[in-house]
Order: sequence, then structure tokens, then C-alpha cells
Amino acid sequence: MQAAIYSGLLSSNTVTLPTLPFICPSGNCTWDPFSTISVNAACSDISSEVTLNCSKSVNDNNTTTCNFASHNDTLLADMLNNTSSGFFLVMESYLPRDSLSALLAYNNITAGLATVQWVRVTDFLIAQASNAITPDTSYEAGRCLFYMSVDQIQTQVTNGGYNEKKVQTCVYSSTSKTPPYTLNGTNFAFRDPWDESDDLIFQPSFAPDRNFSVTWEDFYGLASSIINTLSDSVFVGAAVPVPVVTSLLNAYNNFTEASRPWAPMLMEADNVTKAMENMAMYMTIALRSNDTELLQVSTHNSSVLAPDQIVQGVVWVPTQFVIVRWGFIALPVITFVLAVLFLSSVIARTRQLHVGIWKSSPLTLLLQMQPGCSQKIEGLLAGENLDTASGMDNAAKMVEVKAVGNPVLGIELFPRR
Repeated sequence: MQAAIYSGLLSSNTVTLPTLPFICPSGNCTWDPFSTISVNAACSDISSEVTLNCSKSVNDNNTTTCNFASHNDTLLADMLNNTSSGFFLVMESYLPRDSLSALLAYNNITAGLATVQWVRVTDFLIAQASNAITPDTSYEAGRCLFYMSVDQIQTQVTNGGYNEKKVQTCVYSSTSKTPPYTLNGTNFAFRDPWDESDDLIFQPSFAPDRNFSVTWEDFYGLASSIINTLSDSVFVGAAVPVPVVTSLLNAYNNFTEASRPWAPMLMEADNVTKAMENMAMYMTIALRSNDTELLQVSTHNSSVLAPDQIVQGVVWVPTQFVIVRWGFIALPVITFVLAVLFLSSVIARTRQLHVGIWKSSPLTLLLQMQPGCSQKIEGLLAGENLDTASGMDNAAKMVEVKAVGNPVLGIELFPRR
């Protein structure tokens, strides 16, 4: 799971993201909607809650430098307290129970894992050149709640590409104590990860015949992974004066390096919110495919799926169909019919005149182009059957051919001398 978290944090600029393991021989498959456990990230932009607290530095030629601050958001204000002009990225994570003031819109969620918020400089190169945050520095701030749910999803593979759509979702566990927490009259359903009393059991309406159970150990492990990874994370772009709060002192490592190895990449990421959403997706894939991945490693077979993670689907195979447009073939059909009629009439006529089949002998045209050319020839050939190739061969042995100047005839037959 730790690898899934890191992969998600470093994937904000990734175009193609991983998918669930699937087998689709034809490259076009569909599956009926099915229900599964998911990790989600509900994120919001809170840049409007951040301000720049600026002052002139007497020791640095009256240069105006600033640090991040917040006056209306208590959770942000607590995180940004005692930061300085050299803090280009500040990130902190909390248990939902410790960040209720920022989660009023999500009070019906049971399996809240962690709240993560951050503030960072967006024009990093400009800020680095000035060695500090200035009044002209641009910045952004965001906050995400990571939580577990049971989702009904619809998946399909089209031309080899995997697509997934969430149809319905269930975020409330009926086994949760109601209400675990209350703030200013608002009840919250968040489950405490340290509560070992019972497991989380989801009973979604779209899967009435199934219950989805999350053990306390698994819930605690997921929450701890997020909080331990994203807590007290600071990217320092310039030298920071001392003293600083102890937790931050450990975070930025002598004021020169980030507290986490991925912090510089988040600093340069195009979209930190996208990285958080991708992290939730990577964690979901890890939950759904863990048994399959272990089985593939143990069997050295990348196409095998774990039996308890198999969802049956339909494979679509391309099939060729011939569509006859009768209007387009009318002319060829008419031509064919006329050709058959013409050939039949020719056969009938030539049989009446005792004319041999043309292709049976090259002598057909010679001997029958003018049957009555002379009485001598007619008498000579009277006993021969000119309807057969052998008859024409015998007749040809008894005659000679002479080319004449008559434009009508052209050739003339004579008895062989």
C-alpha cells in the first residue's frame, strides 16, 4: 500500500494511469455492474483562505518578504503558524476527528481515513530566484478528505482501452456508533481508526444480498499509511531563520531539504489535487487486485486472476455481415440474364444448322463460314460430320485453302490435289 501511495503522489503529470487486471481476448468486452470497496478523495480549492503576511527585512536591504497565513480557517492557520518566507510547500495530514471544522460537508461519511491540506508556491522558479516568498508570489492551497466506500461500477474495454464509471456509492457503515462526534450542533459519522470495538460493515442498497466488511486492522493500516506519509511535509526553497517549531525542524532537515522524498516533485507538479486523486485510485487498485498480483507473482503467470476477484463478463468478437443492396445489383443481373438468353439462342440456332462448337476445334470457322462455296467441295464433304472435331479434322485433310481477292469471301476451298 505504501508503494501505491508513492505512485499516486508522483503521477500528477502521468497521461496513462494503471487499470485493474483484466482479461479481454478480443479487445472489446463488457461487464455487468458490480460492487467493490474503493478509496476516494474529496478535494476542494481553499486558496481563497490563504493570505500573505509580508514585512520588510532590515538586514536585507529593506526587501519585502512574506510567509503564508490564514485568518478565517483555523485548521490552515494552525498549519501555517510559525512558517517563514522560505517555506515554498507546506503539507499536513490529520485524522478526521481532529479536523471536523473543515469537514462539515462530509459529516455523513463513516470510513474517513485522513484529511490532507497543503499550500504551495506555483511559480517555483521565480520564487527560488528571489530566495523567498514576495508579495508578487502566486500560490495555491487545497484540502482533500480520503475515505472508504462501497461503489457499484460499470466497466468496459473498447479497442483494448479500459474504462470505468461509478454508478452508485455507499459511504455509511451501519455498525458505526451514532454519532461518534459532534461539533457546534453538527453530528459526524467518522469512525475513529483507533476504535477496536467492531469492524466496519457496509450494507449498500444496490447490493442487498451482500455485506462488505472492513476489519479494524485494515482500516487502521490504511489511515496510518496516509497520515504517516503526508504529515509534517515541508519543501524549503531558501534558507530559513531559526528558531522554528520542533515538528518543522525535523521536517525540513537543517533547512535545506524536503522532509519527504516526493516533496520536490509535488512542488513541481502541474496539479497537486490530481496527484491526491491519483493516490486514491492507486490505493483502490491495490485493494482490488492484491490477491491477483500475489498469485501472478507466485505462479509466474501474468494472465491469471485470483478466484475471489473474478467478475464474469462478455467478450465481443467482430463478425462480418454481407448486406445486399438490390438496387445496386440490378444492372449486373439484367446483363447476366441477357447474356444467358443470347447464348441459349446461339446454341439453339447453331444446332439447327449443324455447326460445331467453336471451342472444340480451330477449323470450325474455316469449314463452316460458307458451307456452299462450290459443288465440288460440297460433294467432297457431304459424307463428313462437321459437327465434331474429328469430323472437321478429316474434312481438312481433303481440302486446300486459297486466299483470293474477293472482298466478300477472302478465302476459297479446293479439293486437295
